[in-house]
Amino acid sequence: MPPTAQLRFGDTASPRLRFGDSITLNVEVTYNNPINSITWEYNGSTVTNNERDTIAISTSLPAPISNTPLSSSLQRSSVTINDAGEYIFTATNSIGAARLSFNVTVLGKQVSCGGS
Repeated sequence: MPPTAQLRFGDTASPRLRFGDSITLNVEVTYNNPINSITWEYNGSTVTNNERDTIAISTSLPAPISNTPLSSSLQRSSVTINDAGEYIFTATNSIGAARLSFNVTVLGKQVSCGGS
């Protein structure tokens, strides 16, 4: 059976952030066959761990069969308007794949104007 991905309880698939905020996208995966790979993408490009992005997975891969869902998160710090868009999580096993999409909105930097 292919894996199934869902939002962690209380999370949203369409987060709205302010310029400079950090975001954490959380996913839980249930599966009956070992998970071979986990990927995160942003607007079609694979995201890897770097100075702004941290990807966490609750177990090493391949993930053995378990009654406990696997969890994964992507944390991105200091978001800007350029970080708005579609983030896609994919978990794959030998039977198929589960995908979950997030549509992230980043509100522009507020500019204050001096009065007279």
